[in-house]
Amino acid sequence: MGAALHRIIRAAGYPAPALAESGLLPRGVTFTDGDGTAVIAGTPATGSRGRYRVIITTTNASGTATRHFKITVRRRRR
Repeated sequence: MGAALHRIIRAAGYPAPALAESGLLPRGVTFTDGDGTAVIAGTPATGSRGRYRVIITTTNASGTATRHFKITVRRRRR
């Protein structure tokens, strides 16, 4: 069984920005958007080892901003 991931992403602004994810997430990991907050969470599925590049885009009336993340799934040591 792999280790769970739970990352909260917060964006400031008024009105609260919408967050969107692009890129490939490991199988078993999801992106959920809220009002100015998003969560990337889950346990990567067996066989999903590798590096995943994810881009989070925030948008509101003031404009758009992006941030790049890298998720690395490694084989668990015993």
